[in-house]
Amino acid sequence: MEILAPAGNFETLKVAIQAGCDAVYISGKDFGARKFANNFTNEEISDAISYAHLRKIKVYVTINTIVYDEEWDKLHEYLEFLTNIKVDAVIVQDLGVIYYIRKNFPKLIIHASTQMNIHNVDGAKKLIELGVKRVVLSRETHLDVVKSIINLGIEVEIFGHGALCYSESGQCLMSYFIGGRSGNRGECAQPCRKNYQIYENDKLISKSEAFLSMKDLNTIENIKEIEEIGVSSLKIEGRMKSPQYVATVVNAYKSILEGKKINNLNKKLQLAFNRQFTKGFLFNSNNNDVTNTISVNHQGLEIGKVINVTNKSITILSKRNIQSQDAIRIKSKDSEIGFFVREIEKKNNEYLFKGKFDVNVGDLVYKVGDYNQVLYCEELLNNEKFDLFLNAKLIINQGLPLTLKLYNENIEITKENDIITEIANKPLNISRIKEQLAKTDSKLIKLKEIDVEYDGISFISISNINQIRRDALKIWIDKYLDEYEIDTNNPFNLNKIKKKNLYISDKFDFVVHTKEQYDWCKANGFNNIYSYFDHTYERHLHFYQCDGNKMIHNFGDYDKQNVLSPSCNIVNKEHLKLLNHYNIETAYLSHELSLTQILDLIDLNLNYNLGIFVYGKPEVMVSRHCFINKIRNMKNVNCGLCLKNNYKIQDMYGNNMLVYANCYDNVPELSIHHYKKINNFKYIKEVRHRIMKYLVILTDESIEELNKIKNKIRQEGD
Repeated sequence: MEILAPAGNFETLKVAIQAGCDAVYISGKDFGARKFANNFTNEEISDAISYAHLRKIKVYVTINTIVYDEEWDKLHEYLEFLTNIKVDAVIVQDLGVIYYIRKNFPKLIIHASTQMNIHNVDGAKKLIELGVKRVVLSRETHLDVVKSIINLGIEVEIFGHGALCYSESGQCLMSYFIGGRSGNRGECAQPCRKNYQIYENDKLISKSEAFLSMKDLNTIENIKEIEEIGVSSLKIEGRMKSPQYVATVVNAYKSILEGKKINNLNKKLQLAFNRQFTKGFLFNSNNNDVTNTISVNHQGLEIGKVINVTNKSITILSKRNIQSQDAIRIKSKDSEIGFFVREIEKKNNEYLFKGKFDVNVGDLVYKVGDYNQVLYCEELLNNEKFDLFLNAKLIINQGLPLTLKLYNENIEITKENDIITEIANKPLNISRIKEQLAKTDSKLIKLKEIDVEYDGISFISISNINQIRRDALKIWIDKYLDEYEIDTNNPFNLNKIKKKNLYISDKFDFVVHTKEQYDWCKANGFNNIYSYFDHTYERHLHFYQCDGNKMIHNFGDYDKQNVLSPSCNIVNKEHLKLLNHYNIETAYLSHELSLTQILDLIDLNLNYNLGIFVYGKPEVMVSRHCFINKIRNMKNVNCGLCLKNNYKIQDMYGNNMLVYANCYDNVPELSIHHYKKINNFKYIKEVRHRIMKYLVILTDESIEELNKIKNKIRQEGD
């Protein structure tokens, strides 16, 4: 099983490789889901691939955002560049991008990003038809489902360690709607790490806490089980994390796979970074054990407590060693302080720190930074392993070119320099020549066996030896990289379906949340009605059945029903073209498109209707965790609270977001809606020549508001 490491910069890439990973994933300056990481220039990507391939390590480049049509020329140029430098795979979110790559860059290997939210067998089957080599499963996928998908024959990658999103992968719009920073565009402002209050029937039932903040994933104790079921790759999250974090985590997981024992393994992982740990949805962790609502920051490792405080110093009793340049945090009842260790006095397990600290006796002490992990990184960088051993033969003959051959069992090259004309005063020292040749100035290549063929009379200088060695090594490396083989692609098996006769029974589709809304729709002649929650259909389709109507949001279900919700993240023409291969009647465009972008999309001759959202409070997040159940300390997830009460959360600015939950079979599902009612009825007149369907989402509207909506529809929609 591959250990796949994150790298936000070149230093982190190096330490990940030296720590033992089998592959790394990186991003360029565009199209990456971590836009605020350092990321790589094109030149750095090329250098990174050379560095990794010489060490037999794979490099995957992320293109895991939705991509707008106006970016397509830049995307094409980027894909061409990645193909030419032999990237091992691209990690892609956007179905339009996948479709475009398969048609225009058939040799480029595709891994379907976790942002695609593939969590079932049907989704994986459709990826196989598209010729996708590997699926990175949604982090909500249970291990039993992982096994079923592996049995299809597609490579499966799962997240094994690091940060978790509260929302289902690719289904979070909270950052986009609240602050204009799209998570689907790599700009997430992490609203899930903010504090909220929970209201039940307009009554406050909680204090302000981070109810949406997930603990960090840690599967180190289950890695053998994951390997045994046939997972191809175990992914470590963290392209914005430090080199020491990446090195520590990679080393830990790789060591366990190799059967090595590491003392205090989980403690080392805690020191690297943790928001407390969970095994997550992969191993069906308890609903109350996946979030840390108290603190969203690195927790570190508890090491002791304060035992003495004076105006000039404090004394800490610690069960773990503390050294200079460690990072310490001390937590009081209502506050905390942090500092780097400078001067320290130690006696047994007591540590004295000089200075005035606002702490109290009994306060808990945490180590949040271990200088040993910094030293470990430095050691990896300063003592890179030799991975390539070559043999060399230098030929020195009067009247012939100075010649150096480099070879191993796979590759042989010959470099010739200028013809030798000088005569030596005395024979050259062969041992000295071999010694000079061995100075490769490389942390990768070592000359193992060196043979010198010398005529006994010719003279060459040290600079001649250095120059031919450098030239020959470059030629050998270039040939090695040129002969590097990329995996073969899977076949592309899509066929266009027959053209359909489209029938529009009603231009307006309604999503309802209450029986009263349903009755109002029926009474007013609106018959295309959808409900969010209904157990008669597969749970992950979060627009559910109502009167036989079904609307879907996941690629795995494109053939099950024929109306796609805005959650399908359709933002470009290539995605629309792909839909011609499926039985689609209506495709609602993404919430993240502007009117200008919508107008640019509607000039295609499509075999289905395009739709746009025009009114309501859109869903901004959907999750497999129920904080209502947790705050009420319910042991059974099927508590029924969500069916008996109305819930909302309030942010620090006083904005109220409606919450809908529906849990069954001990599996929760919860959705959060935008605090604003969005009114896009004004768009209808501008797009009506091609947009045939309009979506209205009803949440907490009164009858008076519903009648205003009806009047608006009559005014704008007829």
